[in-house]
Amino acid sequence: MFTESPMTTRISINGKFLLASPTGVHRSAEELIKSIDKSLLDNPEKYKDVSVELLVPRNVRRQLQLERIRTRTCGIFSQRLWEQFDFPLASRSSVMLNLCNLGPVVSRNAVTLIHDAQVYSSPASYSLPFRAWYKLLQPLIGRRHRSILTVSGFSKKELVKYGVAREHKISVVYNGADQMRSFRSSSAPVSSLGLQKNDYVLALSSVQDHKNIKLLLQAFSDPAMRHMTLALYGSSSKKDFECRGIQVPDNVVFTGRVSDETLRTLLENAVCLAFPSTTEGFGLPPLEAMVVGCPVIVSRCGALPEVCNEAAIYASESNAQDWIREIIRVWSDQGLRQNLIDAGKDNSKLYSWDESSRKILGHLMELGT
Repeated sequence: MFTESPMTTRISINGKFLLASPTGVHRSAEELIKSIDKSLLDNPEKYKDVSVELLVPRNVRRQLQLERIRTRTCGIFSQRLWEQFDFPLASRSSVMLNLCNLGPVVSRNAVTLIHDAQVYSSPASYSLPFRAWYKLLQPLIGRRHRSILTVSGFSKKELVKYGVAREHKISVVYNGADQMRSFRSSSAPVSSLGLQKNDYVLALSSVQDHKNIKLLLQAFSDPAMRHMTLALYGSSSKKDFECRGIQVPDNVVFTGRVSDETLRTLLENAVCLAFPSTTEGFGLPPLEAMVVGCPVIVSRCGALPEVCNEAAIYASESNAQDWIREIIRVWSDQGLRQNLIDAGKDNSKLYSWDESSRKILGHLMELGT
């Protein structure tokens, strides 16, 4: 039984994100919370004076299985009102940890993880109400909260550049990707999705402007790529692209949302993962691909060079012919392919959720209550 001492650091984690279907930011929050829980469990003496609660609204869609972190339902509101009023009211004696870009502005005793500044640098990727809400709250959070965390040196520079927070208030805590090692490959072959091993390139299916998938669609419409398939995984459909005036060639397969096990299978059997973003605060999919031995081609934009280091091939974010050339090179050169696999696995070992959680716990303990 955990008993608080007078010197206990009390932490309340914002669980609003469990109301929604998981996005990349939400998945990162889940992995961080599970790793914080594991750190508390594995190091009882080190964290004997740390008490952590996950506070959630009443209508959450998902539950996390935790052993040391207590989950508590609180409040009468939902969504933004819960975050701005119920959460801080229930956390009055604790430091609040917000892991998904926003948090309550009424309180100062908070630490907020802001993943990127893309509402400023790539506004076309977001709706007007979304941009307005973020641009209203984030600078207030940057001024009022005790500290800001972010996921890369690039994101830190962007947050400073756009006036979200001052440099001295921002600390970098990298994401991990090692959860991919815990997922088993799906027993279903990739042929069940209309794909053939080593004959397709995998990419994220997103219509967000900065994800730049239209460049890959342009590349795969070229006759030089007719022998290969582009497999897009994620929520955006063919219709979503076409509604935006983006032509989808016939050699594109949309898998829809996939399980973690299926994603691992897709990565293990792909020629490579293609990631042509024009900006990224971190770039988790390339790192996840590296963990399971999938070669990676990325743009030299945002935090991608910082995270991928020399373990990826880089292609222009604006030149489809560049992507065609590099994809064919990875497909045809087995020596290059193996070098990328080996370098990617080594690079992925630099990032772990356990290390990230330890940094966050250490930071919160230094702040105290």
